[in-house]
Amino acid sequence: DWVPVEYITKDGKYEGMISDVMAQFSETIGTKIVLVPTSTWQDSLDYAKNRQCDILTAARDTPKRRVFMNFTTPYLSFPNVIATSNRQVYITDIESVMHETFGVVKGYAYAETLKTRYPNLKLKEYDDTLQGLRAVQEGKLFGFLDTLPKIAYLIQTNAAYDIKVSGQIGRRHSISVATRNDEPILKDIFQVAVDAFPEIERQKVVDHWLAVRFEQGFD
Repeated sequence: DWVPVEYITKDGKYEGMISDVMAQFSETIGTKIVLVPTSTWQDSLDYAKNRQCDILTAARDTPKRRVFMNFTTPYLSFPNVIATSNRQVYITDIESVMHETFGVVKGYAYAETLKTRYPNLKLKEYDDTLQGLRAVQEGKLFGFLDTLPKIAYLIQTNAAYDIKVSGQIGRRHSISVATRNDEPILKDIFQVAVDAFPEIERQKVVDHWLAVRFEQGFD
């Protein structure tokens, strides 16, 4: 449920940016990539750990995940942003709001990275981004942290006009194909697919799914 990056529709169809990328990768490696449906991102991580799937299509490389997965080089990246009430002025430095509480999706590598970089940052985990944005609307959270495509899509499709993107935080969210590390040749296979996917084609995929402007600062 990472619209418009990747998601499963109500009728079980796999769609989104990554779906388009996987179609390209499937053609490159000459093998069909089969969807194994899960209910949450944490479920997907558990499936990977338990070898109930062979790859994670879009995962961030972290030391904890390397225990059970290998990673290709990143093939897409997105800004990590802060969604707050639309009354909040633009946040130029996360340190200025370190006393506030932020939400993040449970199981995200992003949370692991933030806790390392900002030990005093107060984080609360949610099952999905929409749940977190509703907590912001209800005043239970100061802000929610996720990638720009996900936040922008949910604001638009849920008419959440009392929510806005108020800043960026940390480095861009870079995603790779994660492959089970007990089958090391899988990483080599998907690395070939990543290397054969030119930058111009990657940008076409993103542009097709994402039509939103993000302006830094305020007028």
